[in-house]
Amino acid sequence: MTSKPTSIGTPEHVAIALCYALGWISGLIILLIEKENDTVRYHAAQSIIIFGSITLLNFILPMFLFMGGLMLMSLLSLATLVLWIVFIVTALNKKPLRLDFLTSYAEQLSEKFKP
Repeated sequence: MTSKPTSIGTPEHVAIALCYALGWISGLIILLIEKENDTVRYHAAQSIIIFGSITLLNFILPMFLFMGGLMLMSLLSLATLVLWIVFIVTALNKKPLRLDFLTSYAEQLSEKFKP
């Protein structure tokens, strides 16, 4: 991964890690701020999609699950923590993770906010 300039003033791999730092919130902030680097914008959009979806699941699942819902929510929380750590560590190691099944959605989202 070659480091391209970012408009937020950090190296590319640090900006990508910041996209995932606070889940969809940091992804949204960086997507709105970043103007130059398409890779950082892609990862910000991917963060919004992944962690935004998980946040919605955390609100919706308890409404429909009464018995056994606690176990499912615990597993979802554990999976979210592991996913969050993997995204940040791979970004800081300059090998950010791109999820192929989300590529078209993340690219569309990052293009909508492009200056």
